[in-house]
Amino acid sequence: GNSDSSQSGMGVDEIDAILAERLQCKFRRDFQRADALQEELFSMGVRVHDGLKLWRDDGGGFGDEMGRNAKAGRQRNSRQDRATYTMDPDSDDVDDDEKIEIEKLVAQRLEAKFERDYATADQIREQLQNEYDVKVDDRKRKWMVGDRPFRGAPDLNAPYTRRGGGDVEDVAKVEELVEERADAKARRDYAAADAIRDQLNAMGISVDDRSREWRVADAPYARARGDSASVDVATVEALVAERSSAKIAGEYDTADAIRDRLRTEFGVSVDDRVKEWVVDGRPAAAPAAPAPVVDDEPFVVVDAPAAEEPAAAAEEAPAGGQSEEELSALTVPAL
Repeated sequence: GNSDSSQSGMGVDEIDAILAERLQCKFRRDFQRADALQEELFSMGVRVHDGLKLWRDDGGGFGDEMGRNAKAGRQRNSRQDRATYTMDPDSDDVDDDEKIEIEKLVAQRLEAKFERDYATADQIREQLQNEYDVKVDDRKRKWMVGDRPFRGAPDLNAPYTRRGGGDVEDVAKVEELVEERADAKARRDYAAADAIRDQLNAMGISVDDRSREWRVADAPYARARGDSASVDVATVEALVAERSSAKIAGEYDTADAIRDRLRTEFGVSVDDRVKEWVVDGRPAAAPAAPAPVVDDEPFVVVDAPAAEEPAAAAEEAPAGGQSEEELSALTVPAL
């Protein structure tokens, strides 16, 4: 902000407090309250640019006519402003060829949406789901393979928790550093936060601010803490290790088959992001329905062939819809 030539009469701390509350509302998905706070600032002469993370109250704007949301120097929905979609970090792995095809379809769907060709966009979405088990989050501009849901916004007040396996020489020290780093970020002392992060990295510790978790970076797969369900641990660990080796070797079909066996036989799910497995009893996902056949341009669903007349079946069926046992019990044939 630039308070030296303030037109709003509001102090920097007051504006920052409203912006902080608005950000928390957006994290909670309370967009109505977030929009109300934005309008309150706008009415006081404060202009906010979410993309640049800037605000000003000197009477100027950010290159847009209304001072709300639009990117500076751009028309809304311009091709310049069409950010591409990226693979979500929680997604199941896919090989390079499949990833190229998925990204091509995601881009075609986005183009169709901007052209307001929603029928084509919906067909491509179904094709992604049926052929590649892909779901798309338009708000996050992410796509994901598998049945894991997209994660919501983090709770900035939640404590960090440990995930995954691996040996840690001093867990208490790591937890202390993680908490100190969170406090430094909360007071916007980013230099201190980055220094603590580097210290943690040197100890082999990775911190995920989005999920509020920390873990040993190079640890092998391990059973999730608190999971005490009865299971053949030795067999599960051997299968998990075998699947990990198959993924490293690029043998994704083998890895998927092992994943399905873990789910079906043992009720075990594997979280590749944090390298944990857990007994949750979820069955293997049902196979995807076959994709509709479509032409390249335009997308047109090919009608299925008409069903055959059930004449032959009708000839074979007993008269009157009665079973053979019912007919045999009759002394006089049913008319």
